[in-house]
Amino acid sequence: MDSNDKLKRAEAIRERLQSAPARRRVRSHARLTRTILLGTVAVALAIAWLADAYGVESDDLLNALTASFGFVGVFTALAVLGGFLLGAARRLLSGRRSGRGVDAKGP
Repeated sequence: MDSNDKLKRAEAIRERLQSAPARRRVRSHARLTRTILLGTVAVALAIAWLADAYGVESDDLLNALTASFGFVGVFTALAVLGGFLLGAARRLLSGRRSGRGVDAKGP
């Protein structure tokens, strides 16, 4: 292998390694979404089973389902908001750190 081939191969490896965290992040978000949806369905089925077991009326069941979906929705929204805030804080702090070593020379 000559040096040009080695450089091209090294560059290809660098690009693959840099894109790997993005792929993992996408998979992680997909897993989180799937977990939230499956948890919501499990709660709904548990409430329906309990309502049937104890002879609860359908209006009460619908109220309980609405409350459980609202509960899950509120905490999901809080988790997403927290993620956005943490991401914004990380970007803000990393921007400050990278700006320390740079000379601020004006024109």
